[in-house]
Amino acid sequence: MTSDKSRPDSGADSDPMVTDVDPERNALPAKQDPPAQPLSRPQPPPPPPRPTQAPPPARLTAQEIYQIPKTSLKGKYEFLKVVGAGGAGVIYKARQEPLGRLVAVKMIHSHLMSTTAIKRFQQEAKTVSAISHPNVIGIHDFGISEENQPYMVMDYIEGMPLSDYIKENGPLGQELTTSISLQICDGLAHAHAKGVLHRDLKPNNLMVLPLESGALHVKILDFGLAKILLEDEDESEHLTRTGETVGTPAYMSPEQVMGKQLDHRTDIYSLGCLIYHCLTGDPPFVGETKMETMLAQLNNKPRPINEKMGDQTVDPAFDKILLKMLEKKPADRFQSMTQVKAALQATDEKLFLSAGELKTVSKKSEEEKVVVEEKKPDPPNKAVLIVVLAAAAIVFSIGIFTAQFIQSSNHDTSDSATKTAVKPKVKEKRLKTEDYEFGTMVGNDIAKGSRIVDSVGISMDDEAIKFLEQARPVKNLKIILTGSPVTTKGMKYLADLNLSVADLVLAKTAIDGGALAYIASLKPLLTLNLAGTAITDASLESLSECADLGELNLANTKISDAGLEALSALPSLRSLSLSNTKVTDAGMTSLLPLTGLTDLELDNCEISDEGVETIARIKNLQRLRLNGTKVSKACLKDIARMKELMDLDLSDNKLDDLKSNDLMQLTAVPKLDTLRLHGIDLSGEEIVKFQRAGVCSLRFD
Repeated sequence: MTSDKSRPDSGADSDPMVTDVDPERNALPAKQDPPAQPLSRPQPPPPPPRPTQAPPPARLTAQEIYQIPKTSLKGKYEFLKVVGAGGAGVIYKARQEPLGRLVAVKMIHSHLMSTTAIKRFQQEAKTVSAISHPNVIGIHDFGISEENQPYMVMDYIEGMPLSDYIKENGPLGQELTTSISLQICDGLAHAHAKGVLHRDLKPNNLMVLPLESGALHVKILDFGLAKILLEDEDESEHLTRTGETVGTPAYMSPEQVMGKQLDHRTDIYSLGCLIYHCLTGDPPFVGETKMETMLAQLNNKPRPINEKMGDQTVDPAFDKILLKMLEKKPADRFQSMTQVKAALQATDEKLFLSAGELKTVSKKSEEEKVVVEEKKPDPPNKAVLIVVLAAAAIVFSIGIFTAQFIQSSNHDTSDSATKTAVKPKVKEKRLKTEDYEFGTMVGNDIAKGSRIVDSVGISMDDEAIKFLEQARPVKNLKIILTGSPVTTKGMKYLADLNLSVADLVLAKTAIDGGALAYIASLKPLLTLNLAGTAITDASLESLSECADLGELNLANTKISDAGLEALSALPSLRSLSLSNTKVTDAGMTSLLPLTGLTDLELDNCEISDEGVETIARIKNLQRLRLNGTKVSKACLKDIARMKELMDLDLSDNKLDDLKSNDLMQLTAVPKLDTLRLHGIDLSGEEIVKFQRAGVCSLRFD
C-alpha cells in the first residue's frame, strides 16, 4: 500500500514520531581552539566553560517503534516489515500465502481499541472495498485478528507519498499538477457516485508511481474518515456525527471546520488546497497552531498563485478555477468532480480566452467555434470563467465520444467565416456547457469499462441524453439523472437509442406521466426510481410491460390507490416505496398479488390498523416502514402474523400507553431483528424489560 518513504504531512494530524533520523542534525559541533591573546596586556581568567547543550533526541522511525508480529495473520499473511504508521494504525508489508503475493496490512493501534475505534476501522474497510478504480487503492480482505485487532489487507505499492515527492522536487508546475489533479478527480468522482466522501484529502494520502513515460500515476489512500452517504444513517451516525471535527486543518473545508453536515463539495475544497500545495509548496492557509489554521480556513481568502509566487506560475484561468474551488460557501464552488475535471482540462488545452468573443478557425476541414465569457467579479475576487459552446464538432467512433475544442488562432479568417459564426441558426443549435460535460463524462466512464452513468452536479438538458449513444455496447447500464432538468422529451431520446438499461434513477427530474411509455420500452429495466416526479396514476399502466422490474420508488409523488392497481401486474416486484404518497388502507389490497414483495415503505401515508391487517397477508414481506402513519398499538397483533418480517419501523406514531407487554406480541415473529421506535413514548423501565426478553434489537434513532 505504501513504500518505506511514507512520512506525515507538515502540520497534519499524522503520527509525529514516524520520521527518518537526520544524523547531521544530531551531530555535536566540532571543537575549535580559542584565538591567541596579546602578550603585552594581562588578561583576566577566562569564564568557566558553558555546559554543552544536549542535542535534541533523535525522532524514531516507524520501524524502530513497532515490532513485526512473529505469527502470521489468520494463517494467511506473513508479516515482513513495518512500512509506516499514522494516527489510527500501523502498516506492514506482508506476503499472502499460498499465493506469495505482496500485500499491505493495516492494523489499528492497540491503545485505540474502543468500540467506536473498531467501528470506524471496519467502516473504512467496508467503504474502500466498495470502490474499484485505477486511482483508488484496492482492498482485498478485512476482519478481526486472533488478538482482537481489526485489520485490512490492501495492495502493496512501491511508490512515494505525494508529500515526499513535493519535498524532494519542490513545487510541481501547472502541467504535472494538472495531470495529478485529473486522476484525483476521476477517483473521487467514482467514490462520490457510490456515496463515499474521503474527508481527509492531503498529499500524504496520495501515492505517486513513476511510469516509463515519465508521468506519475496516482493512488488515493486512507478513506479512514470517509462517511457512507447512501447507507442508512443509523449504521454510521455514531462513527462520524455532525458536530465532530475530523480531518487535517490545512486541507479542511470551512464546513468541515465547523462540524457541519458534509457532502462531496468538501472534497472539492480539499482538492483545491492540495493543488495549491502542489503549485506553491505549501497549503493556502497554515497558522502557527491548528486553531489558527482552522480560523484561516473560515475567514481568510487565499492569495492567487501568481500573486503569491511573484511570477506567471500558472495560466490566469487556472488561478481562477483554483479560487472557485476554494470558495468558503459550498454553493459557490464547482458542484461535482466532473465539473472540476472539465475546467482543468479546458485550461490544460488552452480553451479559455482572455475576453468574451466569438471566433472561428479552420482545422482539418472542420469549422469549430468557441465562445468564452468572463463574468465580472461581484463581489471582487470571485471571478468565474464561463465557457459557452456555440457549436462543436462531435465525432462518434466505436461508441466513444470525442469533442475537439480549438483555441482561437492568430491566423486571419475571412469575412464570410466571421459572418457564418454569428448566423442565428448556429445559436438555435447551441448546447449548454453542461451537455458537453455530460457527453465527455459518459465517454470517459464507458472507456474505463464502467456500466454506471451519473449526472450528479451536471445540469444538462434533454439534448445531452443523445450522448448516451456511446454506451450502446454496454450491457445493463445504470443511468442516474437525479435532480437534472431532463423532461419527457429526454426519455423519448433515451428510448430511441435502444440501449440495455437495467437501472434508471429519475428522482426529482422534470418528467411527467407521459415519460413512462418510453421508459417501459427499456430492457431489461430491473430498478426504477421516480421519486419526486410528476407521474400520474394513469401513467403507471405503462409499467405493466416491465416484467423484470424488481425495485420501484414512487415516494413523494401524487400516486393514489387508483395507481396501485396497475402495480399488481408486476410479477418480479420485490421492493416498493410509497412514502409520502396519497395511498390509503383501501389500496393495500392491490398489493396482495405481489407474492415476491419483500420491502414496503409507507412512511407518512394514510395507513391505519385496518391497512396493516391487509399488509400482514403479504406472506414474504421482510421489511416494513410505517413511520408517521395512523397506526396504533393494536396493529401489533396483525404484525405478529408476519413470519418473514426482519425489520419493522413504527417511529413517530401515536402508540398510546405502549408497554413492553404489548411489544412482547412480536415474539411470534421468529426472524424479527430490528424494531425502530423513534419518537415513541416508552419508559426506560419498559425498554429494559423488552430488551431482557431478547425478542429483537430496539432502535430509537
